[in-house]
Amino acid sequence: MKSLGQIFGVFVTAALLADCAGGSSPSAVIPQQSAVAERGTRATSTCATSPCIYVVNDNGPSVTVYPLNSTGNVPPVQTIGGSYTGLSCPVYIAFDRSNNSYVTNVCNASVTVYAAGASGNVPPIRTISGNLTGLSQPYGIALDPKGEIYVADYSNSSISVFAAGANGNVAPIRVVIGANTGMNSALGIALHGSPFASKTETVANIFGNSLTTYSASASGNVAPTNTISGSNTGLNLPQGVAIKRGSEATIYVANYGSGDVLVFAGGATGNVSPIATIGGSYAGLNAPVGIALNQGKVYVADESTVSVFAKGANGNVAPIQRISGSYTGLNKPYGIAIH
Repeated sequence: MKSLGQIFGVFVTAALLADCAGGSSPSAVIPQQSAVAERGTRATSTCATSPCIYVVNDNGPSVTVYPLNSTGNVPPVQTIGGSYTGLSCPVYIAFDRSNNSYVTNVCNASVTVYAAGASGNVPPIRTISGNLTGLSQPYGIALDPKGEIYVADYSNSSISVFAAGANGNVAPIRVVIGANTGMNSALGIALHGSPFASKTETVANIFGNSLTTYSASASGNVAPTNTISGSNTGLNLPQGVAIKRGSEATIYVANYGSGDVLVFAGGATGNVSPIATIGGSYAGLNAPVGIALNQGKVYVADESTVSVFAKGANGNVAPIQRISGSYTGLNKPYGIAIH
């Protein structure tokens, strides 16, 4: 459980962002845990042949990569970081079908794109930035099967959608914005759909304590198709959001303010209770911000750690894996993806 002082720290986000030129960002309010003294276990598979865990570190800044079954105090197998990368207060990450990675950067209002397998101090292969983009403080990012890029913007309370392959100072092809949308400081975003077309997009609104869902073709000042909000939901400064694939489209939320993960049924709307909650002393979560799913397992970026929970986890349960310690390169981890 977070102290009042820690929770209050989120409400100074706007002030921290004003200092981005000096390297600060919203996750700067999250304290670090002590390093684990002993090395852990890193799986031997490579990211070219098996999925890996990709973590965006706000401090560094960097993207660190670990084989899927890594646990303990392990070094990354790849790291994107350095002056050529264009990373500037990076927060969330997503992938296209060519395995290129897309990272949102709060402090320079950009999306930087890296080639598949990129590692080291490498320049992006594309960058979306400039006045035409309309981006101000981009956070959540997701790509649909067509390669279109969905970006949740915190200060604009909006979703901007860019064409596949977008590069440079380009305008979005559509924007969801306005009072009717119900968005309030949008952070995480996730898409649900078939292999051929996205059906819906769900946004976590940190200061609205809500989840709002829109059709994938939504544009303009449109009302959400579903809104999860109210005292029964347990939402408390929600940040990252992930959607379980399948017809039910179960929604998982990194609930920063309460230090837990909430799970909502597919199609849920209104003041509804979660169908599962991962949290408590054994779970060891304090300020979760990023969340990803893979084969039912739940991967959570939280302070200086990545915690992995078993399929179907519910209640005060311990993670089955935890990446943490001085060798990991984790430094205020934010977004997380499995790819």
